[in-house]
Amino acid sequence: MPPATNPPSPVLISLPNGLDLGGVTTWAVRLVRALADLGHPCTIIAHPIPTGHTPAPPTFLNPLRTHPRITLIDADHLPSLHTAGGDLSPWLPLYRRTVERLAFVYRSPVAYFPNILGDAYGLGAAIATTHPHLLRIIAWQHTDSDYDSALIRRYAPCLAGIVAIDRSHRDRLARLHPHLASPTPSPSDRIVSIPHGVETPAAPPAARSPLPPRLHRPVHLLYTGRVEHRQKRITALAYLCDELDRRAVPHRLTLIGDGPARADFARLCIERPSIELLPACAPDELVEHYRRADAFVLPSRYEGLCISRIEAAAQGCVPIVTHDRSGAADGLADGVSAVFVPARFDDDEPTAARHLADAVQRFLAADARAMSVAAWESTRTRFSMDAHAAAVARLIRDACAAPPRIWPASRAAAFSAPATTHGLPASAGTVDGSGSLGPNAHSRLFSLLTDLAGHDAAPGASTAEPKPIALHGAGRHTIELAPVLAQSPVPIAAITDDDPSRWGSRLFGWPVVPPTDLPKLGVETVVISSYIHADSIWARRAVYENAGINVRRIYPDDPTGR
Repeated sequence: MPPATNPPSPVLISLPNGLDLGGVTTWAVRLVRALADLGHPCTIIAHPIPTGHTPAPPTFLNPLRTHPRITLIDADHLPSLHTAGGDLSPWLPLYRRTVERLAFVYRSPVAYFPNILGDAYGLGAAIATTHPHLLRIIAWQHTDSDYDSALIRRYAPCLAGIVAIDRSHRDRLARLHPHLASPTPSPSDRIVSIPHGVETPAAPPAARSPLPPRLHRPVHLLYTGRVEHRQKRITALAYLCDELDRRAVPHRLTLIGDGPARADFARLCIERPSIELLPACAPDELVEHYRRADAFVLPSRYEGLCISRIEAAAQGCVPIVTHDRSGAADGLADGVSAVFVPARFDDDEPTAARHLADAVQRFLAADARAMSVAAWESTRTRFSMDAHAAAVARLIRDACAAPPRIWPASRAAAFSAPATTHGLPASAGTVDGSGSLGPNAHSRLFSLLTDLAGHDAAPGASTAEPKPIALHGAGRHTIELAPVLAQSPVPIAAITDDDPSRWGSRLFGWPVVPPTDLPKLGVETVVISSYIHADSIWARRAVYENAGINVRRIYPDDPTGR
């Protein structure tokens, strides 16, 4: 008689951005369909869709509502999880009830997948504080971003599993968290790499009309995805068209998507007739666009595996992708199934565009048909939906069989928990705080400001008036350190930030300005006010040093391990 096997464990996925057309939603919908077919009871909690995000069409979501093992919980009646501000109480009852019900009905811990937002992890941590036996939290590093790395660093004590976007990132996380992984990957590791999965045609793609050695028609380039500045570096695509014009390369670019930079990009399209800008659409509607285009262009500063890239390659649309801090090149070979673009994380848009134009010309000089077939084959081999679901099912099985992991009650569960020194002076170390703050943030900043002032901050100390400084970072890190900034012994002239949408605003009365504006304000020193992004900002410090401005860090160590 064969041995008895435990039934598949229940799965709970949190979508803080709701059922939008983002890559994480696409991944989640496809995954729960595949896991449900393998017998896993699957539940999705969908939060309100943020302003500016495009809702997924009903046809794409219908399988969630009709599959007998899939439950969709609509959390539209609750506030956006982005507004938590350290207080998880509006959402915690729903999550706790759901976990308790699933664990009771299926007599198994619940495999909980938080996504996108730190407070989605915080909700799992809050349950793991008192009922760790009910769930196993599995982290997904969807992108190689400082933020995703910070989530893993903060919540590592209660994570039953960590999924890296590719093997290189799995190895980097293993170096950062050696207690979570063995020197070589093994079934007992908590850190694994699981490639995404997409539906891939059984036969090679149909041949496009020929391009080289003579351009019988313009090369057709395609981008699909979020229209956004910081990660996607989207305006590099407009500059790419300018660069191809200068090089007399006939081309047309189709961009499909929505996002906060869409209006900016639309203005750039007015004088660039080679660009066609279309609204976001469902994945099944993108298939014909992938089949018609020659190449998929991706100018991102950093990426996860990028589902759009995988979908494009599955249809024989050759990827032309940046590969610095990116999983988008995973499974591809430069010059064979794709063209890699050597643009770096800190390259500006015109520089990235020049690298992209070089890559387009490399593509035109190659055998486009052979590359198209190789791109399809690489997807069929590495990114099948069946293989993805099977690997995730193994991870769930191992995680749910492992001992529970407790989140310490002495630490705030919410990633957005406000920092406090509990009435202690600013020179004291931070007793509690959000994931945006590093260790002893208050005391580190106070010591640095005292050093910049050129004297001890003790009463009665006197010296010449110190030169004004600026802070780089207008986000939560700076906001949480307000008590220290209020006692700063050195004058603060301004705050600078990489996000253009913040320029012209004020924070604590100080103007938020572009980095290039600091010399005219008499600033001689910039303090990097960030923990999560400290290393990335430090890597781009030349914008200040070239203007004769010193750059100082609050945290001496590299928090991301890069």
